[in-house]
Amino acid sequence: MLNAKSIFVCSYLLICESFVHHSIKSTSSLSIKNYSARVPLLAKKPSDAEISDVPFVEADVESNEGIDEGDSGIPSDSALLEERPVTTEPQPFSGKVFVAGASGFVGSKVCQSLINDGATVIGLSRSGKPYDNTDPWVDQVVWVKANVFEEENYKSMMEGCESVVSCIGGIGLDDSYLKAVNGDATIKLCEIAKEMEIKRFVFISVYDFKLPDFISKAGYFAGKREAETRIGELFGSEGYILKPALIYGQKKVKFTKPISNEEKTINLNLSTFGEPIENILSQNIFKRIAKSGLPLADTFYTQPINVVEVGYAAAKCASGTATAGVNAKPVSSYGATELDIDDIK
Repeated sequence: MLNAKSIFVCSYLLICESFVHHSIKSTSSLSIKNYSARVPLLAKKPSDAEISDVPFVEADVESNEGIDEGDSGIPSDSALLEERPVTTEPQPFSGKVFVAGASGFVGSKVCQSLINDGATVIGLSRSGKPYDNTDPWVDQVVWVKANVFEEENYKSMMEGCESVVSCIGGIGLDDSYLKAVNGDATIKLCEIAKEMEIKRFVFISVYDFKLPDFISKAGYFAGKREAETRIGELFGSEGYILKPALIYGQKKVKFTKPISNEEKTINLNLSTFGEPIENILSQNIFKRIAKSGLPLADTFYTQPINVVEVGYAAAKCASGTATAGVNAKPVSSYGATELDIDDIK
């Protein structure tokens, strides 16, 4: 059942995105480098002098690898992943990794990175194998069609895994749903992983925005924080919490029309606005504003991040090679290892 707080939280998240989108228009005098002329996003953090995108719902939001960019000059996510240089040479990884939410926006990039590294990937998804994705890596994943709360349908597939990656999450208007999908689902998964003596657990969470209590304690954010705490309790420093803000990239959104019940798919290229906004907000002046402590400053001025970067970093954490192109902070107050935006990049 909807309540005023849930409606406000959902509206708030949408307003934040709109505000950042609008901010690009007010900074037209800044020199912004063209995407195609840059070193790929995952290559490095911008230098001080340089000027230079919840999970969403894993069953409904899926990776879109077939978008035709036409003459836009924007490379596909797959091209970015293949070209991404790293700061140190990554070691081949032949281990077995269980990815929950594997067909989703972020989960698909995690799977692709792991496959590229040589891992064996078990992909859990409520919708199963994404047959509309024809990329070669899709056929190399062992797909399991199940709900995370139905452990009897997938638990045996976790045997022998070195790591579990949770890309489960969602947005909506019902507080109980938000808490379940953003918190309870991952908590259940990490408890199963611990029971099966799996070494590492990686969770795609969300940035620590300084928000009013009635928002930060609502279902979406509260669920994420509860999951983070439980992962820290069970896995300590081998629990990796990735905390991106707005994630952008090529995205396919499926929905059902309310009257006709017809299934519809929308292709969204969030890079169109995500990349320029990242270029602007990565400048030091905006980073200082984001960290100034001013009301809602971090909400409006924290830079977005490309989904390929998030997937790459999660894969490196899962393989135990987080130093190969990403940084990992010391353990957090709740025991897990945190990676914020700068660490992921």
